[in-house]
Amino acid sequence: MNLNEDIIFLEKQFVNGNLSTPKIIDSDVTNFCTYLGNTNKPYYLKTEPFHWSRVNCCDLNVKKVVREQGGRVVFGYKIWSIPKLYIEASLHCIWENPNGDLIDITPNEDGEETVLFLPEPRLNTVRLQREGEKPRLALKETLVEYVDLFIKQQLAVGCVYPSDEDIWKNNISYKRLRKKLNKKRR
Repeated sequence: MNLNEDIIFLEKQFVNGNLSTPKIIDSDVTNFCTYLGNTNKPYYLKTEPFHWSRVNCCDLNVKKVVREQGGRVVFGYKIWSIPKLYIEASLHCIWENPNGDLIDITPNEDGEETVLFLPEPRLNTVRLQREGEKPRLALKETLVEYVDLFIKQQLAVGCVYPSDEDIWKNNISYKRLRKKLNKKRR
């Protein structure tokens, strides 16, 4: 692909929500973890949501289960990519249950059931001040300038969060998400 084809392809992936969990932990992933200043190793987790777990509410999901069952919150990043083109990290948190098992109880909106999680002990929130603060990296030289411009554009947009109660009420539960995804598959 040439520069314009690369950009058009990447834009379509963004619009269609085609970021996904990297299939393997390759040099692109390990270099990105280093770029984040993180010396921890990422690992795969199968999502194990409760029926009440909400999409895009990892902090609220984990706080609820910790209150009800114990354990603790583990902050870090969920890594998404478009292989060989682009990689990004979303702030994320998972549950460490009282037995020490690490569990991702937050369903992915697209139904993807495995995540690549990178623990980050320096984090204590999953909420950004600006969308452009999300770590992103072009993996192909022809896309570096485009991704840099995308980040600058996103930095201009502040994040406004509704109350936790409104977020919980308005985000789809895992139970409803499964019904929605099952209808799409038919």
